[in-house]
Amino acid sequence: TAYLPFFAAAGAPAPESFCSHEGYMAKFSPKVAWWAFNLINQYTDINFQLINADVRARAKIVEDEAEQRVEECFAKADKEKDPARAQDELAKCSNEFALEKVAGWW
Repeated sequence: TAYLPFFAAAGAPAPESFCSHEGYMAKFSPKVAWWAFNLINQYTDINFQLINADVRARAKIVEDEAEQRVEECFAKADKEKDPARAQDELAKCSNEFALEKVAGWW
């Protein structure tokens, strides 16, 4: 599992693919972020010993990038004088990162 940062004080919800009800555990949809990660988990279940090390390495890269992006998001938000605009900047920044990473898992 790669953990993606979302800010609780963000001025907008998570991207649609994280909130969509178009797909769920029993219904595949490429428009639902969960499925991108679940497919990798399913392949890992097939041959854990072979695949898990690669998945964990990739997840570490994503999480390391996330730490850097969080710093960048805070820096952008800190430049805003208006707290509401700062919250919007946090949401925009974290949502863009999440979308990039989901696209990378596909």
